[in-house]
Amino acid sequence: MNSGLIVTYNAKDFPPDSLAPWNIELQGPSTFLRNLYEFAPDLVVSKLKEQARFINSDLETLLSKLRVNAPAFVNLLCEREKLHPSFNAIKF
Repeated sequence: MNSGLIVTYNAKDFPPDSLAPWNIELQGPSTFLRNLYEFAPDLVVSKLKEQARFINSDLETLLSKLRVNAPAFVNLLCEREKLHPSFNAIKF
């Protein structure tokens, strides 16, 4: 089985001309997560809540941490889901 998508921050190592023959698309993490959310918003929110519970946290804290690596996704999610996590109090 082959994948048609690579999700990475490291776009420089995947130039478009090297992906084209394989019909592979490159996306950053925020774009990938935003696309998943657009496709299945309820499932994505459910999985994020599940992940937060698994790490003994709440959704707002999880989103505060996720925002470091996928800010566009977290901003979209917060806007659409009417969430207001405190991004100033991030604890790692």
